[in-house]
Amino acid sequence: MPRKRRQTYKAKEQNTEKEQNTEENNEQDIISCSGTDTLTENTKDQDMGQIDDNASEVSNASLASGSKKQRANCSLSQSEEQNLVEWIKENEILWNRNKQGFRNKSVKETIWKDKATEMNKDVKYLMTWYESLRTRFGRLKKKAKGKSGDGKESVNRNKWTDREIWVYDNFVFLSDFVGEVLTRPLQPTSSECQLNCEMPAMVESDGSMIRSGLCSIVRQIIALCHRKSPKESFIDLLGFRGGSLKACAEVSGWTKLCEVELPETVEYLLKQLRHRKIEQERRSHKMEIPENLLKLDWHFNKPCRIHNDDKKKRAILSQIKREVQTVSDVSTFEYEREVCYAHCNMRYRINRTPVSDNNENAQISTIDSVTKLCVFVENLTLNNVEYLHLYSEGYEITVADLLLFTYTYFLMLEILPGDSNLHMCLPNVSKWFKQMISLPRIQQTSQKCQWDISACNHENGEKCSVDGLEFVVPENVKMPEDDEMELSRRCRGKYRAIKPDVTRAMEKIKDGEIEAEVSEHPKGDDIHLDWSSFPSRVDPGQNLPKKRLSRKREQLENLATAVLVLAKSGDVIVDFCSGGGHLGIVIAYLLPECTVYLIENNEDSLKIARERIEELKLQNVVVYQCNQDYFHGHFDIGVCLHACGVATDMVLKQCIHNKSSFVICPCCYGGIQDTHYITYPRSRQFRKAGIGYKEYLTLGHVADQTEFNIALEEQGKLCMNLVDTDRSMFAQENGYEVTLCSLKPLSCTPKNNLLIGNIPMCVKDTS
Repeated sequence: MPRKRRQTYKAKEQNTEKEQNTEENNEQDIISCSGTDTLTENTKDQDMGQIDDNASEVSNASLASGSKKQRANCSLSQSEEQNLVEWIKENEILWNRNKQGFRNKSVKETIWKDKATEMNKDVKYLMTWYESLRTRFGRLKKKAKGKSGDGKESVNRNKWTDREIWVYDNFVFLSDFVGEVLTRPLQPTSSECQLNCEMPAMVESDGSMIRSGLCSIVRQIIALCHRKSPKESFIDLLGFRGGSLKACAEVSGWTKLCEVELPETVEYLLKQLRHRKIEQERRSHKMEIPENLLKLDWHFNKPCRIHNDDKKKRAILSQIKREVQTVSDVSTFEYEREVCYAHCNMRYRINRTPVSDNNENAQISTIDSVTKLCVFVENLTLNNVEYLHLYSEGYEITVADLLLFTYTYFLMLEILPGDSNLHMCLPNVSKWFKQMISLPRIQQTSQKCQWDISACNHENGEKCSVDGLEFVVPENVKMPEDDEMELSRRCRGKYRAIKPDVTRAMEKIKDGEIEAEVSEHPKGDDIHLDWSSFPSRVDPGQNLPKKRLSRKREQLENLATAVLVLAKSGDVIVDFCSGGGHLGIVIAYLLPECTVYLIENNEDSLKIARERIEELKLQNVVVYQCNQDYFHGHFDIGVCLHACGVATDMVLKQCIHNKSSFVICPCCYGGIQDTHYITYPRSRQFRKAGIGYKEYLTLGHVADQTEFNIALEEQGKLCMNLVDTDRSMFAQENGYEVTLCSLKPLSCTPKNNLLIGNIPMCVKDTS
């Protein structure tokens, strides 16, 4: 640690030293199961100094304040200790960090509980007994280290007690896992990384990068294929600017459909269809089409939305006007044309009536001569050119089509030709599927995968058999308006409140006697970090303009120092929505004895973070490219800086579910909206006060009006505090002690609230 950094945290190191001295003085003290009774000094000396039965048992006198049952359950004989050591050796998950599941505390607690039940002992006593002797062995190992520098151990037992010799000999299997914890890399194994997140998952060979989620995995496979064979143009499958399925499910309707909704829908239908086959139900049977399939079918009714649409249409018109000059026969002129791309054919149509013309019955004169054709072409406008919506995201195939095709294939394969009217209820999906199976690459790939796509080629003219399956559209499901269709890469617009809405919401807050209580940062004013002592890549300055650098440093200082208050050696800290890793990298550098996970969905941001991590040679950082709710691993502290809207509440919910501490700086209050994962308000107290969803959105809308030096700044700050008070109450209702404070100085960002939560150990133990 650099000298200046040591000075900055001198007080903290002194506290740590005091704690270590206290622990050294009490290293022989094993707490009783009551959590308050301890061994007397005489008993401790006897217990740690001898190995016979009387010495290894906790004396009854030392537990006089406890019940007889407690005294019986909180002592171990010599034989019980020996058997327990052998049992620990066999259960490597308790001490071998290379074993799968080592970091899963709940699994290890279950193992200890089962053993305690078997021995009729208190589980807390057994776990404390093990931790105490494990710590004792670590100190003995340090004493036994040879000073010759050859790395060998020269054990001098002359001054050791019998108890120390027993501990050293019986716990020697911990040699590779005790005593050097702070200096060894803290990265989990590849198998642990995979267990930490949703399947499918992809782990890089060095274990430093894990991708989770179907869309992220498929996108990465396409990128790897393009690097290997750039001439194949696989990168085109990622769409315009590589944006296809790039956003998370909370933002992109396409990602949500491909990764969440359609897999569940198809799985449900397949179960229903297979059950019907097993039961041999050949009588007429009606089945409702799930809304997600209807949503996909309706989507194809929308016109293609293409970037630089006007520019491309002008090029098409210029080409047509050149061609018409060489036309000698009107019948040879093509009104519908195809353009060959790397993986598909794009089609467009020349309409005689402009697409924007509302008069669908407008009469069109017959073009029966070259002269009329030339006049027609000369008068063409951009509105006469119409792209055919052949593929899910427009006129060109993307990775979304590949995923949708897979689901649709298995659904179509289960439905026999003539056995249902599905193609009639979903005409656009059927047409799209037929287009997909006509592509040469799809046919080749299907053959390699041994898919029988010919069996899925249901002709549109086929009718449902008399005793077959009839699909029906649910009566309560109607085609939404164009503006309400969610299948786009952009999220829905923010809620816009008007003045009466604000007044009504504030009245309910007042009637419910809800007040925002803002307190101080746990470090007070001592939140500054010595940036000059840090390596350049720890400082976010290389990637930020000078005007933003000072403010960004101040933001990071507030969160990092709060984490330093909560963190313990060996903790796993997760930086959710980490972006370029500004916060996570600072924490990883300040706490080398902790493991830091960076969770981020944006691959471009993670590329920057990985470059910084590699340059700093940080060995305690693991990067996850996935949506935050796809991460299921254990962690001790969750942090996030300016997670947008719902993301803040997703982080908070995940921390509460995991019983982890949290340090959260919210942002984008106006982006709050109900999702399949989160609903508002969060706390029971807000709901009890009669604050509904609309009033809550109003608070979020006003909370975004916190820019400095504007008339609504004070009102915006109040609403921002109220929204975060709801979050604070939600955490408190789940057993947390929460501090709502402001970043210092306030000018470092308009969104300057900070939520710090810690769950007491007694709550963790009883939950």
